[in-house]
Amino acid sequence: MVFDRHFQTSAYEPYHWITASEERCKNYEYASLTHVNGSHAVGFEFRRPFRSDSDNGYAPSPKEERCAGLADVRTARTMEYTIDIFFAQTWYDSRLKFNSTMKLLMLNSNMVGKIWIPDTFFRNSRKSDAHWITTPNRLLRLWSNGRVMYTLRLTINAECYLKLHNFPMDEHSCPLEFSSYGYPKNEIQYRWQRRAVEVADQRYWRLYQFAFVGLRNTSDVAHTQSGEYVIMTIFFDLSRRMGYFTIQTYIPCSMIVVLSWVSFWINKDAVPARTSLGITTVLTMTTLSTISRKSLPKVSYVTAMDLFVSVCFIFTFAALMEYGTLHYFTSNRQSKKTKSSSAPDCKLLAVEYISYKGKIFTFVKSKM
Repeated sequence: MVFDRHFQTSAYEPYHWITASEERCKNYEYASLTHVNGSHAVGFEFRRPFRSDSDNGYAPSPKEERCAGLADVRTARTMEYTIDIFFAQTWYDSRLKFNSTMKLLMLNSNMVGKIWIPDTFFRNSRKSDAHWITTPNRLLRLWSNGRVMYTLRLTINAECYLKLHNFPMDEHSCPLEFSSYGYPKNEIQYRWQRRAVEVADQRYWRLYQFAFVGLRNTSDVAHTQSGEYVIMTIFFDLSRRMGYFTIQTYIPCSMIVVLSWVSFWINKDAVPARTSLGITTVLTMTTLSTISRKSLPKVSYVTAMDLFVSVCFIFTFAALMEYGTLHYFTSNRQSKKTKSSSAPDCKLLAVEYISYKGKIFTFVKSKM
């Protein structure tokens, strides 16, 4: 099914803590980051992941993650939707703190490979693409307090399984799930903040086949063989608009039913006229039923539109059968009258007696 046009998702901001064993940290390489301090270039190197100053091990460090962007959502008969978003991740890294008159550094996207970034991925995506024209659509910013923001533009084809029993009066909640790919719950945790997701002004966007109802965000834990993972989910609540289906299906079907009733006002002896009208309406309803199904996935259950079209088909077929029944009984009555009128009808008009030479002759005059 395809969602039309676009809408704005402002920000969903979970907090993110990371811990790692010292054995894992031995496998991490050193990386260097260069930033501008006044008119000088200052370089420093750091280790991934975070190192705590309080002990010799590695302790949790707070991290924030945010998603914001303009999304273009379309539905399809394949039960998936396409969304174009700007996905921004924000976290704090104490190793990246610096003292400078500059509070914000706007770094080149090539610096993304120099620092630690979360391994967030979209769990229910079937296909995801990053945009690289004309340059990689990525943004990296660093604040003096160690805050890092990494933004990129993504186009995601995500699954959205629809329940079409009430089609086209149906409502759906299409999810977009994301989580860490490699860090389990004891290493990374996501938590929603207040006003986690906001919607842009709906005067500037519109879904043509659906009405955008709202957004909901939830968090859950998935239990797998490799560990427990925190899953963050955004639900896009949608309600289907009936305008298209009213014009294309409901109004034509209703008019065909009314047209089939016109045969009741045609003379019952006009067999060709009434028969052709009934057959035409039945065939038209069959065509409309086939067309209405083309906009749906091939589901095995009956939808609300199927029920409506079936009732309309029954009405048109019943109108044709009504005339067939009427013609059958009226034809039988006329045939019986014809048979009874074909028998001779003798009527005695007069009887005359004539005597001739002592004999009497009788003459009967009758008229058929």
